[in-house]
Amino acid sequence: MAILPDNRTLSAPLAGISDPVYCSWALRYGAGLVFSGMVCAEGIRRRSAKTLALLDFPENIRPLGIQLFDDDPSAVFEAAQYVEGLGVDLIDINLGCPAKKVFRKGAGVQLMGDPKAAEAVVKAAVSAVSIPVSAKIRTGINDAEAFREVIPRLADAGATFITLHARTRKQALSGSADWSKIAEAVEISPVPIVGNGDVASADGALSMIRETGCAAVMIGRGSLGNPWVFAEVSGALTGGEIPLPPSDEQRLSACARYVAELGDFYGDDRAGKIARKHVGWFTKGMADARKIRAKAYSMDKASEIVEFLSNFQTEKEQHAG
Repeated sequence: MAILPDNRTLSAPLAGISDPVYCSWALRYGAGLVFSGMVCAEGIRRRSAKTLALLDFPENIRPLGIQLFDDDPSAVFEAAQYVEGLGVDLIDINLGCPAKKVFRKGAGVQLMGDPKAAEAVVKAAVSAVSIPVSAKIRTGINDAEAFREVIPRLADAGATFITLHARTRKQALSGSADWSKIAEAVEISPVPIVGNGDVASADGALSMIRETGCAAVMIGRGSLGNPWVFAEVSGALTGGEIPLPPSDEQRLSACARYVAELGDFYGDDRAGKIARKHVGWFTKGMADARKIRAKAYSMDKASEIVEFLSNFQTEKEQHAG
């Protein structure tokens, strides 16, 4: 696999979301590279069953990167070796998670405040494996300054590319991503920079590439309930076809298929709980969203939700007639 895909379209590592179902859909619709949600390196070292379950990706979900987080280089070293043994294509180091639990541990975006420590964690992963290692960072913790020192250090540590989410830890997911910081990162980085933040359409991806010069775009929240965005962005960045937006009927049908695949992977009961957030995302902006969500959220099993979604449009048309 080339370090970055030809279509320059990446799916972001989303904690609690980027599971095998999400990643298979991202690839199906046009993502050139997908990532797991972040996985604790120490949990892998300890062989925690709960942590190892996060690495359970079928071999057909490729190209795949596994994202690790930790502040301990020795844990990252051992975890990276374990992950390479799974046959994945890439390891990504999380230096951007703003969550309090991760921040208090000294990992995630906390490492942006200690460039030497950030470098040590990435260097540990690079020294452990033969596959590429990348890093995902933010612009800083409370202000957008730290990335300027961190990026050269990560490149020196051996990172093959660096993804910059153009927000600070203080911003979390609020406000607007500052793409000017991505442009600045491109200027100072000896390795490719992937832009991340506020891309949810083909026009957005083209604008980010044009304004920043970044090597590729990474799509996160813009893909929730909207796998079509990968086809749109991939088409735009390769000069290919850009599909029309899906109709409400197509979105509902896709949602039913998505929930069915959750059921196949997790089992009917567990998938029923996981499916609720996806129903919310897929139905965003639909005329019947409130009615659909209220009914789906009252159901416990994925199979019940699938049956309801599959029948909803038919029953609506019958009543209208």
